[in-house]
Amino acid sequence: MPAPTKFQFQLHYDAMQLLIARGIAFQNETVERPTDLAIQLTFRDVALWIFKDGVTIRGGGVDRAFESSDFKNLEALKAACLDYLKTLPQMLPTD
Repeated sequence: MPAPTKFQFQLHYDAMQLLIARGIAFQNETVERPTDLAIQLTFRDVALWIFKDGVTIRGGGVDRAFESSDFKNLEALKAACLDYLKTLPQMLPTD
């Protein structure tokens, strides 16, 4: 089974910390693909798919992709993805 890349590990960890800080429950799943590994982090009705070279966020009216070719480096992609997550309505506290 392929191992997660440093990018995948760091983004997964940072996204989990963001969710924990906001008190949002989440689930993790690792999906093995033919040539690599995808990490899925699901919270509320949103799934964050972390691939070795990009991220897809889907569910709850959200359908957004972040691809490495659109950014200077993976660190910039990670920062943009985390900033975007913070803007989602699903990240707001519920009563």
